[in-house]
Amino acid sequence: MNTVLTAIADRASAMRHHPFLLWLRTAELPARDRLAAWLPTAAPFVFGFMDLNAEVLRYPEVEAAGDPRRQAINDHLAEDAVHWPWYLHDLQQLGLDAVQPLSQTLRDLWGKRTRAQRTAMYRLCQLGQQAEAPELRYALIAALEAVAHELFKTVLEVALRFEQDTGRKLLYLGPHHFEREPGHLTHQTDAADALLRDAQLDAATAAEAERIAHAVCDLIAARWQEFLANAQACTASKPTSTTVTCQS
Repeated sequence: MNTVLTAIADRASAMRHHPFLLWLRTAELPARDRLAAWLPTAAPFVFGFMDLNAEVLRYPEVEAAGDPRRQAINDHLAEDAVHWPWYLHDLQQLGLDAVQPLSQTLRDLWGKRTRAQRTAMYRLCQLGQQAEAPELRYALIAALEAVAHELFKTVLEVALRFEQDTGRKLLYLGPHHFEREPGHLTHQTDAADALLRDAQLDAATAAEAERIAHAVCDLIAARWQEFLANAQACTASKPTSTTVTCQS
């Protein structure tokens, strides 16, 4: 498994240079606009992620009770399944609680600007069902955690600037969430972590684990590319705005 984790670390490191992360760091826009221009379009993924962790990837309790590897994964998933309230908090803090008919909100959230978000979640559910063995599911989750760490490390810089500008704290985009996205599994014992991290995989299993991990990274890269397109479209006509309100 260590070889697979090395491949994941290399891929996550390369994604530090993704155009969306570069835009977040360098765009000549107020911090609030750099966040507000794309955050609403993350909604299908954020709430899909809740279900991915709570329903799709979670092992039945009877299985987890007899296998510390499965239990370690379940313990981690329990944490990631409850991050969505922080997302709603930040939408409010950024002034993105637009008042509009429910029918229009549904059109926005399931429209063309969120296609990559939805596709990523559907595909992650499919990969999760294929990754029944703990080592394969661990590879899937480890890839998600590694790339999420890179995203939130970059977003954190912008969120802290927003807090300095406004005095309003962000939970999902700020330190509160970042501290819970360490880039590896959380809420497990060192012994259980070692069972997964140091597992000896045969060649076929290692190849499958690496395939799943790279598929995860490809899906997230496509999400970020969609974020970039949405952000650039939203801010193109408002280069000096401090009240970007683009919706999905």
